Amino acid sequence: MNCRVCGKQYHHCSSCGYYEWYNQDEFCSDKCAKQDHLYSTCKKLIEDFVESLNEIQKEQFAKIVCDMDPDYRDQVIKDMGGFEGIAAWGLW
Repeated sequence: MNCRVCGKQYHHCSSCGYYEWYNQDEFCSDKCAKQDHLYSTCKKLIEDFVESLNEIQKEQFAKIVCDMDPDYRDQVIKDMGGFEGIAAWGLW
């Protein structure tokens, strides 16, 4: 297959047992995956949000994002109604 960013031909198959955070069917490396629009958009959104917080809020956000077990965090977000529920939090 060919990398979506650099065009390099590379090998990837699920039987090799080597997994990365990015879609290995589209990108040959971490470096190329980080050049993708999805990655840069997500990074910019998080950077802009963190910059808008005061120091206490930054610490709270870091605890939620970095310290909380992702399975529990995802379930709590789901229980809160996902994007729509969180965006509307406190409006009812």
